[in-house]
Amino acid sequence: MENTYYDKVQILQTFRQAAKEGVLLTIHLGGQGKLSYGTRLIPFAEEKSNETSGVNHATDCLLIAPLEPTDGNIKIRKAHQINLQFYLGLRQFKTTALFQKIIPIAGGQAIQLSLPNLLRYDQRRDQRRVDIPQELALMAKVQKRGEKAVTADVVDLSPGGLSFSIPTQQKNWLFSKGDKVNVSISGKVLLGTPITTFGNVTYIATARDSGNIQLTKQQYGVQFQMLSVANAMAVDKLVKRFE
Repeated sequence: MENTYYDKVQILQTFRQAAKEGVLLTIHLGGQGKLSYGTRLIPFAEEKSNETSGVNHATDCLLIAPLEPTDGNIKIRKAHQINLQFYLGLRQFKTTALFQKIIPIAGGQAIQLSLPNLLRYDQRRDQRRVDIPQELALMAKVQKRGEKAVTADVVDLSPGGLSFSIPTQQKNWLFSKGDKVNVSISGKVLLGTPITTFGNVTYIATARDSGNIQLTKQQYGVQFQMLSVANAMAVDKLVKRFE
């Protein structure tokens, strides 16, 4: 069921939280076909100090980082309507905005959009976690600092993390809850361009190997801490493919 925020304060607070969490903002340009672009909101300056973000951020507009793919940075200037979509917690938000101008900021440029008058949202039942078919052979190289990387099978994937399994007969766990790990996801479906990120191990479990009941698997869950816009778009594309 779709709901709508009309209150400006509530809309602004939602965008502030999305900027703080660094969520992927998907852009669709009205009249420009179905091509989507990825970006992130630039964090709003704190009310008491503007030094944290480096941007003197007005509260009647949104600032977003340049788009990927980069051709969107030209198209957005001519777009009559800009459709925005992002996920925050268990909600999917959608709205529209207007292009205002390109402004210089520390280290580059930002795109200024109007603050929407309304913000629609749907409650989600889950985190859009999808099971990865074994035949897809999606692999992850997982490495804890100071140790060798471990190659594992990706079991499931979501915009916020993944689970991977390692067939093993040893009793000792290879990772522990709270471990910080680098992750590189690869497979033919990614056309030679791996998804790289880092995160924290959030759970561990054991399971029987479906191919050999005498062999157990160590299964781990990792929560992503940060994805580049390009990698976040690649994960989102994979999740949508298997939803």
